[in-house]
Amino acid sequence: MIQRLILGWGLAASLALPFAAWSQTAKPAAAVPAAPGKETAAVAPSANTKFPLTVAAAGGPPLQLTGWGTRKRFGFEVYQVALYVQEKTANPADYLLLAKRARLTLRFMRDLENEQFTRIMLAALKERVSMNESPTMVESTLKFSEVFSSVPLFKAGDEVTLAFAPGGRMEFAINGDSKGFSPISELALARGILSIFVGAKPIEAELKRDILEGGPAPAAVAKVPAGPRR
Repeated sequence: MIQRLILGWGLAASLALPFAAWSQTAKPAAAVPAAPGKETAAVAPSANTKFPLTVAAAGGPPLQLTGWGTRKRFGFEVYQVALYVQEKTANPADYLLLAKRARLTLRFMRDLENEQFTRIMLAALKERVSMNESPTMVESTLKFSEVFSSVPLFKAGDEVTLAFAPGGRMEFAINGDSKGFSPISELALARGILSIFVGAKPIEAELKRDILEGGPAPAAVAKVPAGPRR
């Protein structure tokens, strides 16, 4: 089902002009100016963080937590997202260049079937990535979806990590286990994944703010219910 969805997406893209596609020569994304009043240094993670302040990175110094946030649907927590970077910047568009190492951690806050979550991720990617951006985009997107399809049911507390290397190489792990997942080298896809959370049109503005500014306010952390499990 997911494979047909991606292949159909690729076919539709091949019959139309690419929408907001990056050049196949992998030119850096244009920097998006920070909003007025936001041109200060990145805020340090707050004391209420639920994620470690640093994580180890292969072949380099530890990565620093920029912050974390919670994706909510209909008032319920679905998953949390934390972003780690090699070097913090005041302009989040710099992270999309993928010139340095970075890492996303997704932590599920409720049980969620793999196909449902895969569809959620692919729907978000479809708005940010064109299948025409490279000859290998369809294949890379299929491999990306296979990471999630490898687990029939994500349970509350499960974590998926995406480690980004310069140039768009991605490595995956579920609950700290790579499970034999092959790395994917696809710059446009890597940018698209990051842009879901910290791009110019994030999936949720409040989530982007929390990820970039150290995390949600303590009061917000205390009052949001985890919601019923499915």
